[in-house]
Amino acid sequence: MFQNLVMLNHTATLLNAIENLNLNLLDVCLDDSKSYQDVSKEIFLGELKNIFYRIKQSGDTKLEIRKGHCTNKACSNFKCKGYSFLAKKSNERIDLIFEEKGDVTEDIYHCNGLKIDDKISDNSSLAIIEFPEDFKNDFVPTDNYISQSLRCNKLLNEIQFLMQKQACLMLDDCINLFEQHKIYVEETLANIEGFSFEIKFFDYFFFIDRLLKLFKFNDECIVAMEDYNLFAADDEVSFLSWLKSFEGCYNALDNTEFNFLKNLPDEFDKIYFDKDLIIHCVELKEVFQFYKAFDKNLVLSKIIESFSKEHEHNFGKW
Repeated sequence: MFQNLVMLNHTATLLNAIENLNLNLLDVCLDDSKSYQDVSKEIFLGELKNIFYRIKQSGDTKLEIRKGHCTNKACSNFKCKGYSFLAKKSNERIDLIFEEKGDVTEDIYHCNGLKIDDKISDNSSLAIIEFPEDFKNDFVPTDNYISQSLRCNKLLNEIQFLMQKQACLMLDDCINLFEQHKIYVEETLANIEGFSFEIKFFDYFFFIDRLLKLFKFNDECIVAMEDYNLFAADDEVSFLSWLKSFEGCYNALDNTEFNFLKNLPDEFDKIYFDKDLIIHCVELKEVFQFYKAFDKNLVLSKIIESFSKEHEHNFGKW
């Protein structure tokens, strides 16, 4: 399978594997007994697997390699040689430092201060590779860590129990659970130490928090969309008046994240809530965004007509 790579040294083979998003080749070439970025090979490759999958979903099949070096003076890898791997379709990049001894790579680190040697600049987004403290090989659990872990896992177990009992988790149950554990939530927020159980806990916490922020706009959005459906497609005066009346609501919504409702992790598929509670928020935001995307000189009736067709297509997914 890998016969074409027999003439490459170890580091060159690793570069080739990442360039081609080849996780299997990376698995073969990395040493099971060594750590990479202070975590086991299995954990390190697991994170790369997630990044590779995300990049491939955008249509990339190969990355562009560019040489560079670390410019972060506070980093132990300062001035060390590294490589940037750019995915052109997803506009995402992976920046890595390779610690070499001869032709063998002993360690690999994520770099957030890599400067490309050929001075090519772009607006690509950096894929972050980081791990919870308790995933690291040298981590020694303290009494406080064990206590916090047990407390956090108790809450997570309650959530999982409700899921098994009801087949899905109602949003009201989540809210009640966090209300019961309000003191713990506040204490944990004030003293985040980057442990794995904290990360999972806050995945749930911030999911619910974002939903509640959307719910508070619901009543105003219902009124807005009811008014929107009252005037005729060619009634430009009413439409512009409507835009002015609800622009403040739109601006508030525009600063609220909606993307978390798409591509949720598997466990969140079981958190049931009535999407009708926020559908008006989504509708209002899309009306404004659709309008702003068009040249203001277009005939308004055509804009509304086009939006209506697009609206029917998009919301068939909800």
